[in-house]
Amino acid sequence: MSAAVERELERARVFLGTIAGAADKAASSALNRATAAGREAGIKAIVDRYAVRPSDIREKVTVTTSKPDQLEAAVVARSGSLALGYFPHTPTLAGTGGPGRPALRAEVLRGQERNVRGAFVATINGRTRIMMRTGGTTASGKSAIKSVYTVPMAAMLGADDVRAAVEARAVGVMGEVLDREIDRALGKAA
Repeated sequence: MSAAVERELERARVFLGTIAGAADKAASSALNRATAAGREAGIKAIVDRYAVRPSDIREKVTVTTSKPDQLEAAVVARSGSLALGYFPHTPTLAGTGGPGRPALRAEVLRGQERNVRGAFVATINGRTRIMMRTGGTTASGKSAIKSVYTVPMAAMLGADDVRAAVEARAVGVMGEVLDREIDRALGKAA
């Protein structure tokens, strides 16, 4: 937990210390709203840094929620690496790219398009994917291929600028929501 969040929780305890359970309930509610706002800020920061659509990563970035008896919440990446197909690339049609053809180009970091040597576009199980030959063979004797993956979601969420955006937004929302929760609890007690 960051120092700013600790200060906000202490503030709730000071104002609501005389009302049984009110400080923890107010802090839990504020933490949950702050975490949800931090998640959205994290998704926006990831999209600003990486050339991926928000809809492709929204389900992969989740939150853990706080309860009054357990004041902990976090923004969590629930996925491994994203396949290169989620990012802008050329060529886009199956059957293009690969050995003897122009190299496949992809943009993972915004504004940094690069060649991906040996990669090609193929349709696997009805979905277009970017693949690469492994050099081995399958049991049926065909050339083995594998999907090309990029940066792990945890690394995207953990990038310094993304993490800073999540924390800044979460701390800001925490202060706002905690003020309302303190006022609400004091109003009920009066």
